Amino acid sequence: TRGQFDRMTADLLQRTADTTELVLDQAGITTKDLDALVLVGGSTLTPQVPRMITRLIGLEPYDKINRYTAVAQGAAIHAAILEIKYGGEKSELAEKVRRMLRGVKQENVNSHGLGIVAKNARTGKTVNHVMIPRNTRLPAQAQQTFKTSRDGQERVTVQVLEGDAPDPVACSLLGKCRITRLPRDLPKGSRVEVTYAFDASGRIYVTAKSKATGEEASIKIERRGGLTDSQVDAYLKLANEYKVE
Repeated sequence: TRGQFDRMTADLLQRTADTTELVLDQAGITTKDLDALVLVGGSTLTPQVPRMITRLIGLEPYDKINRYTAVAQGAAIHAAILEIKYGGEKSELAEKVRRMLRGVKQENVNSHGLGIVAKNARTGKTVNHVMIPRNTRLPAQAQQTFKTSRDGQERVTVQVLEGDAPDPVACSLLGKCRITRLPRDLPKGSRVEVTYAFDASGRIYVTAKSKATGEEASIKIERRGGLTDSQVDAYLKLANEYKVE
């Protein structure tokens, strides 16, 4: 019955509501900032989903986009933007798309937080201190001052993490940079200024500087999610050779 179905899916409905509120919070916006409510996926055809979202958002669902094809349409728009960006001036398709997409604006965000391994002063435990939270609009930059943990500390190692979990073990280590040759008499609590910068191309720049000595270290990390030319060729070869009997 409808009542049984609603009870069996109540936890999924609540998870949808929680996720919606989380996305709004991470984007730093309220429901008043939204222009339209677009439902995506077959599960949104169940009556309780649009009812719940409408109560939560305060908007009636926008019905001009098919719920089954909304993701594909978004991917097509993204592909069109890439064609404009890389297709060149002589691309006929790029020119057509350029005319169609005058009003489309695309903003890049980072999908995972960027953090640093730090020690909690109260508990003494090692934690992932997030410098640039996920879903931050790119390019982005963050700067923070940390302190050495003991007297006579001669080096400082900055470990760059990708992930949002508090435990560094649950995150991915992207790279390290070290400040060395610090004076042996450097007191505990000496300041080290760390700067994270994330550009729109996916490159991460990290700089650490001792405020006491001016000693500095830096690292650049490439974060490219696309395939290389050789990988593309390999997949094309595999696709061409693959046959189903």
